Formats: sequence, structure tokens, C-alpha cells
Amino acid sequence: MFLWSIEHPHYRFVSNNFTFTSDEIVSPGSDVTYLVTIDNDSNAPVTVSSLTDDVYSGVVCRTAAGANVIGSVLAADDGDAKLGPGHFNGGADEIQCEFVESAPANHGVKVTDTVTVEVQDDSGQTGTNTAASTITTN
Repeated sequence: MFLWSIEHPHYRFVSNNFTFTSDEIVSPGSDVTYLVTIDNDSNAPVTVSSLTDDVYSGVVCRTAAGANVIGSVLAADDGDAKLGPGHFNGGADEIQCEFVESAPANHGVKVTDTVTVEVQDDSGQTGTNTAASTITTN
């Protein structure tokens, strides 16, 4: 059994460099950057094997270096697991990626976006986790 997590996606206005979590108000049609943090809390290295989004099909989540997160190897847990869910320390057992999508063009539209990540260890065992956040256009 894998003990790993993905952080609830955060959203950031690219133009304002403003980071926020769920239930935030965005301008209709604005670009929204989705930031996903994946943390391996298991005792074995894992490889990110898929990342899907239930709202935006074909999402490619890119690391800070511009690489697709799929295929990234996360080291075994570095001890942050004992701190509990939502504790990230930027170690080799974590990776962040982001993708940009447009907010709905109409006012008053609420979108709950769910990201699903699957990882696999060297023996072929897989684990899947999901996280969701919501934006509303003003």
C-alpha cells in the first residue's frame, strides 16, 4: 500500500503572481495556473505514471525545468510523512508541476477541478490519489 499524497491544487493568477487555494474568485477568461505538488510518503521510490484532470483533457503538467512530470522519479519518503498530510518540505520525495488553463468566459461560473495522479514502484505496484479545488468567475 502506498502512503503518498498530492496537495490540493493551488491556483495562481499569472499576471499577479498571486497564490490561492480553493473557493477563490477569478476574472472570466483569465489564465489560471494550476500548481500540483506530489509527495511520496512510501518507503520506496516511485515514478509518476499519469496525471489527469477531470475538467481539462490532455493536460501536460510541467516541472520548473519545463519537463513533463510523467516519468519523474520520487525518492522514498524523507521523513515528512510523520508530520501528516499537507506537510511538504521540497525534498527529493516531492515534485511540483503546473499547467495553465483559461477560466470560463462567463460571470458567476463555478468550476471544481479534480486532478488524479498515479505512481508506480519498481515492482509494478501502483497507487492513485486525487485532489480538488474550486474557482468561481466574478
